[in-house]
Amino acid sequence: MKKFLLLLSLIISFSACKEKEKTQDLFTPQKQEAEKVDVLTINKRIFYSKNSYPGFLKESDSFQIATEVGGVIEHMPYDVSDFVKKGSVVVKVNTESLQAQLKQLEVNLKNSLTNFNRVSKLLEKGLATQAQFDQAEYAKESVEASISALKVNLRKSITTSPFNGYVVQRGKQKGEIASPGVPIVSLMQLDPIRFVVAIPERDIYKINKGNILKVTIEASNKELNGIVYRVSQTSNKSNHTVPVEIELENPKDGDEYILKPGMFASLSLPVVREPNGWVIPLDSIVRTESERYVFTVRDSKATKIKVDIKATYENEALVEADFNKNENIIVSGQTTLIDGRDVQINQTHLMDSQKYLFKKSIARCKKVEDDILTFSKEILKSDIKVFDFFKSESGYILLYEGSLNENLKNCLSEI
Repeated sequence: MKKFLLLLSLIISFSACKEKEKTQDLFTPQKQEAEKVDVLTINKRIFYSKNSYPGFLKESDSFQIATEVGGVIEHMPYDVSDFVKKGSVVVKVNTESLQAQLKQLEVNLKNSLTNFNRVSKLLEKGLATQAQFDQAEYAKESVEASISALKVNLRKSITTSPFNGYVVQRGKQKGEIASPGVPIVSLMQLDPIRFVVAIPERDIYKINKGNILKVTIEASNKELNGIVYRVSQTSNKSNHTVPVEIELENPKDGDEYILKPGMFASLSLPVVREPNGWVIPLDSIVRTESERYVFTVRDSKATKIKVDIKATYENEALVEADFNKNENIIVSGQTTLIDGRDVQINQTHLMDSQKYLFKKSIARCKKVEDDILTFSKEILKSDIKVFDFFKSESGYILLYEGSLNENLKNCLSEI
């Protein structure tokens, strides 16, 4: 009996100890594994947004085809909407009467030459006067001049296209009579195509000939790089805007150009809001009813930093905050973090900061280009991604991502 009671006592004591250990475990803080996070290293930099200005597309050139000589239209191969290559014959008038005149003049010239040679020999022998010689020479030169003028008219009977373009209007048909100087065919050049936009006076100083700017086509919502071709020297007094023309390459769908004159488009013009401020990813900010904050990594812990949002553009926010230089902003998992939580930076995702803020290289033009339009087109032909290209006091500045080709390296130096 005593042995049984002793065994029961030991079992009860052991159970009590286990319960005590369980109770102690409930109140003992457990060591949590550090939360893995992605970060973005930030420093103060320029912050800009963009203003959008609406406009429309127009042909880069148009031409009214007319003949310089009258006559019946003999050849007119192109109809409305047909594509015409530069140098192709658009209109040719019948030249039968001119050819007949030319034959008659050639006969007259032969007779004039015979008479001129005869009088020249007689003059050498003293059998003809100087006046007779002058008269024979004048007759010969007069016929020669008439032949030259007639040959010019024969060439003018054929009218060619001055550029690659499309027929947009025909005023005559084959067999009808063409009058000199009266338009017969209207041609339109669609590649390149121009975007026309009115820029407010307050922003026109940002635009110079040769600038590369982004134009959004409303029909497709596609953004294209264009080159400023012309900035008007006058302002519209009624609305205080300045007309600007931007040249765009017109892409093709099969044999048809995609961009058409009259289409609506808009220009995105960068506007600097802050030259030196804290710019962070907009989606890194945690929002509550009472505050806005982000988490940074300090001493391997998530540190809550309040931010005051001053402006936003796309996925960027200009903020005021108590940041340090080279601050690491947490950009993943921040919505479930608590202040002071141990964190570990996931090193493999540091380069993914490109998706939050573009890394921009800067280059300066070492020499002044005689033809800035040619230089701008060279940039568009390259593989680099251009963010901005503008004129400054020290020359042309290019903000880009990628590798410069040899032609651009000859003019640009990275800074």
